[in-house]
Amino acid sequence: MVFLTLIVLLLQTTVSAEEIKLTGLNVSLSVLPFIESMKRSDGSFFYHRVCEEGKCTTLRNVQPQEGAWAVISYAALYNATKNPLYLNKMKAEMEDLFKYCPPDDVDCSVIGVQASKAYELTGDKRYLDYIRDLNSANMYENTMLNGILAREMALGYKYGIAGDNRADTLNLLMFTEIELNNKEDTVYTTPNGFELKKHACWVQAAWLEFYKALEKDKGQNITNTLAPDQPIPVDRLRSEMISSSKTFFDGVDFSSVDTNDINFFKIILTDIDPCIESLIMLHEATGEEKYLSDAVFLGERMLNQYWDSQYSPRFDGDNSFIIQGCRNDLNQTTCYDNTKLVTENGYAVYLFSLMGNQSFTVSAGETTVLYSKPIEDEYYEAYLPKKETNYGEYAVILLVLAAVALLVRLLALKGQKKKKK
Repeated sequence: MVFLTLIVLLLQTTVSAEEIKLTGLNVSLSVLPFIESMKRSDGSFFYHRVCEEGKCTTLRNVQPQEGAWAVISYAALYNATKNPLYLNKMKAEMEDLFKYCPPDDVDCSVIGVQASKAYELTGDKRYLDYIRDLNSANMYENTMLNGILAREMALGYKYGIAGDNRADTLNLLMFTEIELNNKEDTVYTTPNGFELKKHACWVQAAWLEFYKALEKDKGQNITNTLAPDQPIPVDRLRSEMISSSKTFFDGVDFSSVDTNDINFFKIILTDIDPCIESLIMLHEATGEEKYLSDAVFLGERMLNQYWDSQYSPRFDGDNSFIIQGCRNDLNQTTCYDNTKLVTENGYAVYLFSLMGNQSFTVSAGETTVLYSKPIEDEYYEAYLPKKETNYGEYAVILLVLAAVALLVRLLALKGQKKKKK
């Protein structure tokens, strides 16, 4: 009987060790120490850490804008917990940011979204200097950066520091949308034929930010620069914006994706992050739970594919996220997934704080990590969901073996009694 009880306890322990339940806030608080460990004594940040064979080394290069990701991390954690410690740390990081990454520095031109979160919590208008006077003349040759620029321009209008830049913002977004569809690679095609383009969600986040910025203009018109005698009604534009975003995310339909599809696992983290944020924004705008569910689905996929966690260590198990990317070397495309950036981890703290009350399931146990490998299907096999273990079958087998062992033991005892007689 004792033997059978031990078997049952062993089975229960095995099941609980296979999956860990965490809230979004649990995840954010676990990731934060990595970001803080990258801060230098002078207030600036190291850029990244590279890992090989269980050991991670911080490279000594510095990126001035990395402090912005500490800002948005603390802002999100303060919103989620209301702990003044995070608010004070956010303010301190903003002062360091002004020192190492001033608003007039060309390398600091895409951190306005982070600075705006600090403004929303404090009302300190100095923080808005990072989005002041932006317009489409600042545009880039990159759809991701143009999406960020358009979002910052929308924020500039929302906070009343950019004048009436609505037509300029709209034109930039429409131009970027065309560039996206014509030039960017398709990173995933859904079973129903919908194509997800590289950087698409950065543009979606900008549309949704512009949607929020125009809320104060209900009943008004926007000048149509292409046809001045045909003004654009704001109400109609906002309706089309939200309808377009719903069409986009309904088309991708993340939560219905086959998680065993290797192609789905090739979408890099840089393109997943803004999809999660856009889905959260769309949920806030529509109240439809499906979009939050999709965000949680992608968040869980992040945790099980890119998280070097204490539960499933990939390198040193420091609870930070690993960036995945690809580069071209001598006509061969090589992928790597052994780098930890302040950028991606700051974005993760922000996103999981927004989903602070949501529950996520994380697989525990050893994880094989392949890095610096040419792109091929085998490269991604380490990340595919493991086949579910049927513990019921194991239980039956163990119970049968226990019964056989018990029967053998009883027969042996019976034999011993006969010999004594």
